Amino acid sequence: MTVDQLIVLLKKEMSSDAQSLYISSELHKALFDITDEVVPFDWVSWDEGREAITGRDFSKLTRYEHLQLFVALIRNDCFCEGALSSALGSGLLLDIAQSMQQLEQPSN
Repeated sequence: MTVDQLIVLLKKEMSSDAQSLYISSELHKALFDITDEVVPFDWVSWDEGREAITGRDFSKLTRYEHLQLFVALIRNDCFCEGALSSALGSGLLLDIAQSMQQLEQPSN
């Protein structure tokens, strides 16, 4: 799964009428696939990630840290049902993916 493919899927999910109720299995699989390289980390205590999400400023994060944000949001959903759906509905998942996409663009 590439970031471009993830963005297309996120936009599709956001336009879905059922979006507010659940995250599709297709999106779950895509998020797990794209974050496959992330090694376990203490996402609960990761202050930089929390600050980036709160301020919606991902500009200082590396590609790997963007992936860690996705992992943190997935893990949070295990403890707070609906957190991932909320992140989708608010555009947070798309914002992270688009920021990650900008990192992958060749600079002029």
